[in-house]
Amino acid sequence: MPTDDEVATIKSLLALPHRTEEDWCVIKDIFDRRNLICMEPGVDGSGIEVIEHFIVKDGRLIAFTNIEDVMGYMKEIAPKGSGIMPFQFGTRPFLEAFEIADEESMELYIDPPTKERIAEKYIVYKDEQLRAVLTFNPAMAKTMRRLMKLREDLLSEADDRQRDQEMPDDQKPHEE
Repeated sequence: MPTDDEVATIKSLLALPHRTEEDWCVIKDIFDRRNLICMEPGVDGSGIEVIEHFIVKDGRLIAFTNIEDVMGYMKEIAPKGSGIMPFQFGTRPFLEAFEIADEESMELYIDPPTKERIAEKYIVYKDEQLRAVLTFNPAMAKTMRRLMKLREDLLSEADDRQRDQEMPDDQKPHEE
């Protein structure tokens, strides 16, 4: 598994607004040297799909770089009202996880967000490429759309005021 420092490095690089090729090389280097944490229900009949020890959620393989993210995710996927569900944990080399995702034509989510970490970026692997993804829950996405619309409206008003100030008085429309 990646060390705490390596996980911190990955998360700090993901937090950047834009990652350079060098940033991705650092992340890939960590991945090449370490294993991902995989998990699966320890009981049959849980209703949770698993492929080669990786949980599948919404058609995507799920894996982790650290135990804290595993524990947060485990709380969210355990069926409600079923009491404590046992899980089995293991590790698999990053490259094996990538190969499984390619063979299954699936995306691989690494450290996907939970309700507690909904606005953090995570890594998605698909078609031999890594990318950083930021996700929001539906309510937050709606709020973000409203804020973006408000921002656009305010910028448009500011542009209109600036144009009016720059326009000579004899060319300004007169209000009657």
